[in-house]
Amino acid sequence: MKKKSIFLLSFLLVFSVLLFACNAINLSGGPASNDSIYGNGGSAVVKGDYLYFANAFVDYNSISNNDNKYDDGSAQKIYGIYRTKLNQFGGVDLNDEGKREGVELVTYNVGGFAYAGLYIFGDYLYYATPYTVATNTGELTYGLVRIDRVRLNGTEHEEIYSISNYSAEASYDLVSVDNIVYIASRDADNKLIVMAIDGGNKREVINVDGATSFAVFEQNNIVAGESVQEINKYVYYTRQDSDTSTYYLCRRLLSGGDESVIFRSSSELLVESVKNNRIYFTEDGVLKSFGQDNLSTYIPSVYAEISISSSANSITDYLILDASIGSANLDRGILGVFYDGTNYSITYYNNGIVREIGVLSDTTKEVTLLATQGNEFYYQVADDTALYKCTLNFSIEGNRYTVSDYSEPVVIATEFSYEVNSTEMFDFDNERIFVYSQEDGDTLNYLHMLMIDEQVSFVDETEGSIISRYIGVKQE
Repeated sequence: MKKKSIFLLSFLLVFSVLLFACNAINLSGGPASNDSIYGNGGSAVVKGDYLYFANAFVDYNSISNNDNKYDDGSAQKIYGIYRTKLNQFGGVDLNDEGKREGVELVTYNVGGFAYAGLYIFGDYLYYATPYTVATNTGELTYGLVRIDRVRLNGTEHEEIYSISNYSAEASYDLVSVDNIVYIASRDADNKLIVMAIDGGNKREVINVDGATSFAVFEQNNIVAGESVQEINKYVYYTRQDSDTSTYYLCRRLLSGGDESVIFRSSSELLVESVKNNRIYFTEDGVLKSFGQDNLSTYIPSVYAEISISSSANSITDYLILDASIGSANLDRGILGVFYDGTNYSITYYNNGIVREIGVLSDTTKEVTLLATQGNEFYYQVADDTALYKCTLNFSIEGNRYTVSDYSEPVVIATEFSYEVNSTEMFDFDNERIFVYSQEDGDTLNYLHMLMIDEQVSFVDETEGSIISRYIGVKQE
């Protein structure tokens, strides 16, 4: 899964459609209906050669109860969602004055904040936006979130859900199956709710109490004509029986239906991800998975008999590697940062196969794995400002994938940080990485782009360092 911010959720259905003639947005041009989509779930998403993005970052605690209106006069419009057409290299250009041109406003609502999430399904952009309400005593409740949508040309703005009961431990995700958009959420009270949006119809299809974790299919990318596999048409969740202290890994069809128990244990179960046509979960901190072929046998694959924690002799961080085309659902394993109490190593694990990826020059420095796609992974090392990329080469050994070789690290950015206002914000798609940062003279944090392919990276002409480039508009 793309690394993304986790937040709250308890949905209150809102049926009102907010269409303001005096503030109407109606853009010309745009992506074709069958264009591919890349990067769902973060601060930016691409369809065709159009990039939709949350322009600037705002602390939601600064949003008052009368702010963030869908209004051209809104003071928060600078934090709204914009679009721009990408150049032939998939990047963005600046004019002779160093400014961006051809940037268009899609919605006035705030898109750039700690719980940002932009998704494109069909011809609609779905996005999270913050709001604040006053209680009966006049006290303000901050950090509430609403899910809105607009057409990709900015028309037909609609408030879909108001979200309350915020908690950093809660989470949400959106997925589209058979042309129906599903919004799945788990709130601070461990209530799992799935809402279905079918055209203009909205309905609750799943409501489960006591869900300790959940995951739906990681649909970061959507390619026209590709169908969703059966294993990905479910919401997967864990719960505990308070009488027997038994933990259950369960699933239900997103469209609704009865619960099926996949796995049970006396140790804590937490579902982590649904990708590669597999379900990944931890049992007592050890990462395991089920594929469609072993759901009937209830025998999970095990990656490493090492717990995932911050203590010695543990995996302190990990990434689930992407499957490869034509692999007959063979899992490609995980990358983990193994810490022995003194030294760190980036290590490959896959059902008994363990191989160190020797790219670290100083093993005493803590390593953070940021993302993976295809054969590549991206990481940072403590006290080093660079962002690195490494490419893995795979072979099959005993009906299992293993890493046969790997490249030397490549610097993607010379000075890199994915933290803004003490919030970790890191998003990426097939070709680009997005972070919020300030340039000289800025008072706001604007969304910036880095190119993953070092051949088309943005380079500082004076210093020669690899830099990011802002992609939107700046406050006058």
